[in-house]
Amino acid sequence: MSKVFVVDANKQPLNPVHPGYARLLLKQGKAAVLRRYPFVLILHAEVEMPPLEPLRVKLDPGSKTTGLALVNAATGEVIFAAEILHRGLRSNRPLMVDGASVGGEGSALPDTAKQGFSIADDQRAGSRPRWKVGCAMSLPG
Repeated sequence: MSKVFVVDANKQPLNPVHPGYARLLLKQGKAAVLRRYPFVLILHAEVEMPPLEPLRVKLDPGSKTTGLALVNAATGEVIFAAEILHRGLRSNRPLMVDGASVGGEGSALPDTAKQGFSIADDQRAGSRPRWKVGCAMSLPG
């Protein structure tokens, strides 16, 4: 089960608490919401010398997402878990979707763009379209 992060009035971190206890702190007016994700409460009172439990960050790198877990080092209990979507995958998806529709029915591109040359080349008086030529290789011997 996920826990709720808590900080005191000076924004010093305290041990995470159960969601039921966090709800009780909110109802009694002893705390307020500092952030919604990850959910963090800020206490209205200062806590001097709080006893803190050691926590560990565990990472699970993958090809599409990276798993992130915050684990209590003493008990092994998962305090917080999240998945991070890699930026490269997120930014390429719209391009792949748009690329699939190029040249299809209802495409916004003119015929010249579908054929591989620019409109500027086509609009020059008396010029033919300029095709991009691949690199030439010379063979040894």
